[in-house]
Formats: sequence, C-alpha cells, structure tokens
Amino acid sequence: MDRQHAEKPLSRTTADRASSGVSQNPKISFHISEATRDLSYRKAPQSSAPGDRPTHSATILLSKSRSSQAALVPQEHKLFLEEAYNAAVCFKMLRELNGSDALRLKHIATKIEDMARRAPNLVLETIYDYFVDNPEISNRHKFRLLHVLETVLGAMRSLEQSWQGAFTTLALENMTKSTELEEAYQDAAGDVLVAICRHSWRPVVQQLETEVLTGVFPHRSRLYVMGVLTTNQQLFSQGEKACWEEKLTQIAVKSVPFLNTDVWSKELLWALTRPDRTQQEQPPEKAFLFVYYGLILQAEENGSTVRTHLRTLLETSHQWPKQREGIALTTGLAAARHLDHVWAVLEQFGRSAPIKWSLHSFSPKTSDDLRWKWASSTILLSYGQMAVKAKAHILPWVDNILSRMIFFFRYSSWDETLKQSFLAAILMLVGAISRNEGAHSYEFSQLPELLECLMVLMEKEPQDTLCTSTRQQTLCIISSLCNLRPPLDLEKKSQLLTICLRSVLALPLLGVLEKHTCLFLEPPDVQTLYNKTAEALDQMLQTLLTRDPTADELHLLLSHLYVWLVSEKAHERQRAVHSCAALLRFLNDNLYLHPKNDFRWMGQLMAMLGMLCQDPDAATQHSSLEGLGHLYCLLLRQRAEAPKAKTPAPEQLPQASEDEAPLWSSGDQEATPPASQEVAFQKDQIFQLGSSQVIKVKALRTVGRSGWGRVVMLCSDPHRHSL
Repeated sequence: MDRQHAEKPLSRTTADRASSGVSQNPKISFHISEATRDLSYRKAPQSSAPGDRPTHSATILLSKSRSSQAALVPQEHKLFLEEAYNAAVCFKMLRELNGSDALRLKHIATKIEDMARRAPNLVLETIYDYFVDNPEISNRHKFRLLHVLETVLGAMRSLEQSWQGAFTTLALENMTKSTELEEAYQDAAGDVLVAICRHSWRPVVQQLETEVLTGVFPHRSRLYVMGVLTTNQQLFSQGEKACWEEKLTQIAVKSVPFLNTDVWSKELLWALTRPDRTQQEQPPEKAFLFVYYGLILQAEENGSTVRTHLRTLLETSHQWPKQREGIALTTGLAAARHLDHVWAVLEQFGRSAPIKWSLHSFSPKTSDDLRWKWASSTILLSYGQMAVKAKAHILPWVDNILSRMIFFFRYSSWDETLKQSFLAAILMLVGAISRNEGAHSYEFSQLPELLECLMVLMEKEPQDTLCTSTRQQTLCIISSLCNLRPPLDLEKKSQLLTICLRSVLALPLLGVLEKHTCLFLEPPDVQTLYNKTAEALDQMLQTLLTRDPTADELHLLLSHLYVWLVSEKAHERQRAVHSCAALLRFLNDNLYLHPKNDFRWMGQLMAMLGMLCQDPDAATQHSSLEGLGHLYCLLLRQRAEAPKAKTPAPEQLPQASEDEAPLWSSGDQEATPPASQEVAFQKDQIFQLGSSQVIKVKALRTVGRSGWGRVVMLCSDPHRHSL
C-alpha cells in the first residue's frame, strides 16, 4: 500500500511488520508468484541509502548452519509479504465501502471483522491510514468506516494505549462535524469513543470532562457519549459502574456554578424539552441530561435555586412518557438532599390551575391541553422517585406521599397512562420501604386506603382480556404491603382475597385470551403473562400465611380457594387446585404450625382433593395428588410433634344438622360444589372424621380407583412433579 506521509502515528516499519503475528490464512501466500519473491530479494538491498550503516546480517548468518541460513531469510520475507498482502486486501475492502449495494456492503463489513480477529493491529493501522490519507472521501463513506471501526474495537480483547489516543482524537474530531447525515454521523463517531471506553474509560472521560466544564454548554455529541456510558448496563462491571457514578457526581458538583449562568441554563432547558426523533425512545443525550441536571440540583446548597429550577422544569410539557419519567428522575435526585424543598414544589405544582384543570378534563382540544393532560402522571412518578432517592430519610414522609398518590389516583382522569404511572410510583415507594431496616417499626396509616385503591384497580381490569402486566404488578404490591403495619383486619383480608382470586382464576381459557390480542401490532405473550400473574397470586397467598402462620390463617386462605375448587369450569378448577397445591407445598417446606392448632377442618379439603383426583383434566389430577401428598406429610408431622400425654382420645363428632352452615363457608361467594346423593353422602361422613381417619377415607373411597401406588408415591415424595 502506498504511503503519502513520511510519518504517521503508530505506523510500523518493515522490520516491525516482519516480526508481527503471522496471518492464519493459508491461502494468502498462494497468490504471490516465485518470480515476485525473487524480484523482492533483488530489490531489498537497494532500498538502503548510500550513507546508511552496513547491516550485520551476514555476520549473524555466518554463525549459523547453512540450513538455518536458507530458512531464516525466506521465512522473514514470507511474513513481510503476507502482511503486505493483507494490508492491500484490507485497503481494497475499505475503499469498496463507498458502494451502494447493501448486501455487498454487509458482506465487506463481515470480511473486515473476520480479518480483524486474525490481525487486529494490521486492520486498525489500515483504517487509521485510510482516514488520514484520504480526507476527500465522502461523509457517507466515512460514516461506514466509523461503523466498521467501532465493530473492530469492540471485538478486540485489548487495545494498546497508543491506539487509544489516536482513535480518541479521530473520534472527537468527527463528533462535532456538521454533515448531511446530521446526528447519525456524530453518533457513529461517538460510538467509536464508547468502544474505546470498553478497554479504558478513564482517559476518555477525562477529555469529555474538560470539554463539559468549560462554561459553554457542551456539544450534543459529547452528551451522547456520556449518556451511553450512563445507560448501558453491560458496559461496566459492578465496581467500574460505581466508579463511573462517583465520577459523574464529581462533574456535577463542579457544574453547580453554571446554574446561575442564564445562557447555560436556557440551553440546558432547551435540550431537555426539544422534541425527540421518536417519542417512544429517549436519546442517550437527553437521558443523561436528566440525570446530570438532578445531580447538579442535588449538589446545589441554595434551596431557593433548587425550587426555581424545579418549578421551571415542571412547567414544561408532560405529553410524552419519556419526558415525564425524565422530569420525575431529576426531581427525585434533587430530593436526595433537598427533600423539604422538593415536597414544597410538588405541593405547589399539584394545586396550580393547570393541574386542577387536567384532573377534570376528559377531552383535550388544543396542543396546550395535551401538554398538561398527564401532568398528574409526572407528579406520581416524582413521588416514587423521591422515595427511591431519599432512601433512609423517606420513612417519616411515607404517609404524606401515599396520601398525595391516593388523591391523584382517585381524582385524575382514568386512563392507561395514569394506571401505569400509579403502579410504577407505588412499586418504587414499596421497594424503598422494603429496603429500609426500620420500616417494620413504623405504622403506616395510609395502607388501608392504598389497598382500597389497589382493589379498585383490580376490579376495573377487564375480565375477558389479559394484555398487560397490571394484575401481576398489583399482586406484587399487595404482597409487599402485607408485610407492613398495621395488619389487615379479617373483613379487609377476606374482601382482598375474593377480588384477587376472581380477577385471576376467572380469566377465560388462554386460547380465548390470545384471540383478543390477534389484532395487536405487537401482541403480548399471553401464556407468559398468565404464568407470571398466577405466580404473583401464589406469592400473595404465601406472604399472608408467612405473616400469620396459624391454622386459622391457612383455613381462611383455603376457604376462599374452595369455591373455585368446586367450579363448574374445568380451567377454573385446574387453576385453583394448582394454587392450593402450591400453598400446601410452601407450608410443608418453609413454615411450622403449632401442633396444638386444630386441624380437623382439613377433612373437607382432603375429601375435595381426593375427588379432584378423578377430574377429567390431567393437570387437575396431578395438582390434586401433589396437594394430597403435601397435606398428608403435614398432618403426619403435626401428629408426631403433638405431646402424646396431651393427645385427647378420639371421639365421635356429633352429626351436623341440616340447617348448620358448612365449615368452609366464607360468606362472600355463593358457589357450591356439585350436588349428587353419593357425593353428598361421602362428604357428610368426611365432615365428621378426624384428620387421621380422613386419610383412610380419602384413600379407600375417593382415591382408591387411582391406585394405592400413586398415593403412596406422592405422600412419600411431596416434591415429585411428574406421575
């Protein structure tokens, strides 16, 4: 390859190339004829200048055997020719990137990547020389070269420091260029800088910091790179991520004086509010600016300045989801140090005229109406971010925050946006409380009101569709709230169980649910959605039992499941018995019930599970047998642990009268099991038996037709999942 410059960064001499790694492609040397090799031998000595010092190769060769002398020179020359050939091939492929055939361009890029795996330094040098030696190439050609360079740098295991400096300079020069490709060209150059950061990020960030802290608002491309470093979770290890966040905080502290610079502040606000290319995705530079702005406000000592900037930010448009999330994040970061000031700003904003209008407006007519329509969503998310960022300081504020969240939930225009914002905010708040060690010593007075909102939300979910994770998120929140004080009273708990079980177990068959999503552009995975929702329901039941591990609590939970065990719909029975078996498995594996607890009421459950072993549905049979196995082991353990001296003698229980209510009646659902004379006769007898007698009745009368082997197998191994 011809060289137009006498000296270039990192260019290697012929001797250096000869000593570099050999190309592993055996076909390369086949294209070089013996005549070419002979000609090269004849020309090699002529390349030295008349005044050069004589070489000592002859002296060295004399000390070796003739066979070694014969092998050494051809081997070195072969290495040189192979590398020269590879460089020429790489140069040709880089030049062909100027074409217009998309498939051909993709093929060339793949070949360059393959060559870079075998000879990375050669490819890097060729790309660098091509950039430096050919400044006249088109911007589109350079754009493709930058993409190839990013891929090559990203695929390398290590990068020499000299290469880092050379390509950092190259990337920085191209990041601020204005071309017909606009931001795409600048981002391609920025991606090269990000690829260098994968090898060593500190020198790159040092240069970016210098440019950010000049007092002039930084160029968009610089913010783009810092945004990628902030949002890309795979770029840093856990330790390096913490170091980067610390460095970013230091940059923010040094940027505090810029808040009082009118030009800088206006450019920041303009960058935060400018329309995005696509409103569904936020560009990295804007995501970074929301974090950067929040950290600067966090470092600012003057509370009045913080209030002024937050008020200005909240007065911008709330139309797009990513914009609302960004404003909330900035607000939360500021609250980490200025909780009082942030609370005051949100209170004032929540009582402003635009917010009052948005709470009661259902049909926005102008663009200004859309600007404020979802402002309450921003406020909800801001409260959630306050809880996350304030950490240990948030506990005294929880009831105040919950009261405001409940207010906006109840009085805002109801739509999917508000619902998702409410759930996201509550999840953030509950997560912050759960991570706080002192949370269990607090009694949160707003919890009953919050649970009322969650039950309303569950009831408003359409019973014939499952398109979102709303049910799953709501159940997860309820599970977390059940661990907090005050505990739920019996009436609230019963109402909660009724609503949650009906919302999940009464959903139509999966095939019917999938038909409702067939017209969606991106239909959700209904099977996965339902599985996760059912898991969240089981987790809620287990949390309630963990909170109060007594036989009475277990009785309450199973009594609400009972009305679904006797459902006329096969898929509802299947779901209910699966949840029942999961609860018994959890109890058998993790919890201890006091042996003095009264377990006689389990006779009806044993009978019901026994009858479900004969259900036509195979999945229902399997879950029933598994539940019987767990229940059998639980009763055996309870009987073994009971003090023998205090074990009362078995007594004949009195016959239940016709007007007595069933033991399992929950009072809040009206479903009853199928009524036939034979089943009724068996159940009447089972109701009168103790736990040990029920096991015999279960085996002989209801499970006997399934075979003793299957029952014994399940009882001896309650964790078995296949029959």
